[in-house]
Parts: sequence; C-alpha cells; structure tokens
Amino acid sequence: MPGHDEGFFGGPDSHPPVAEGGPSKSLPDAAKEVIACSVAMATLTSLVVGLRIYCRSFLVRKVGKDDWAIIIGLVRFLNRHSASA
Repeated sequence: MPGHDEGFFGGPDSHPPVAEGGPSKSLPDAAKEVIACSVAMATLTSLVVGLRIYCRSFLVRKVGKDDWAIIIGLVRFLNRHSASA
C-alpha cells in the first residue's frame, strides 16, 4: 500500500522476532550463559588471587597492605556474586 506506515517490524499486525521455541526458551538460555560466565570469572579471579597470596606469603615472605586490600576486595566480590545468584 502506498503511503502505509509499515511499522518497525514490517506491518501493523507483525510482532518482533522471537527465538525458536517461543520467548520462554530464549530467556533461560541467556540466563544460563550469564551464570556460566559469572561463575567462570569468579573461579578465575579466586585462582589468580590465591596464587598471588601463595607467592607473596611463601616465596617472597612479605604480605603487604595491597595484598590485604585484594583479599578484602575478593571476599566482597564473592559475597556480592553469591548474593545475586
């Protein structure tokens, strides 16, 4: 139709595209990906901080204020991370 406003998705009766299986399928899949990424990052962060504290305490034999700040930051991060899951 000339002069007819097709709308954003192509027509007055059209709906936005939906993932196969309906909208209830797309949200849990996305949530699973976010949770998996979040758990992976929390694990990686804990591993890196643990290795740093191991090196500083057993190899260098000097744990400084910056190390304690990192430990406090990690504990707060994990506390917030676990509270939001």
